[in-house]
Amino acid sequence: MKRPDLTVGPPPARLAVAGRMNPAGVAVFYGATDPTVTLDEVRPPVGSKVLVAYFEVIRPLMLLDLEAMEELADGAGSLFDPIHRRCLQRIQFLRQLGQNLAKPVVPNDELPD
Repeated sequence: MKRPDLTVGPPPARLAVAGRMNPAGVAVFYGATDPTVTLDEVRPPVGSKVLVAYFEVIRPLMLLDLEAMEELADGAGSLFDPIHRRCLQRIQFLRQLGQNLAKPVVPNDELPD
């Protein structure tokens, strides 16, 4: 492709397949700091053509390190304290989210509600 910037974009909704972060019909941009990681994430079929591009970040980004949630301490506190209990629930949610995102996605396999 001589000018991918003129033709590259999201697929039509009818062709956008479901992924771990999107339902069918909703296109999602997958990015990574390494081209190999990006290819591993989108898992193109053997023999398909794939375009990998470099994007310059022009605004500050806020990223959540879900792997760090596995090492996060529950902290001292009482389960009877509503603030502490809410904090524990958030930690558990983020841990579970990270675990779900790390699972391989099988076609037509969606995360439970």
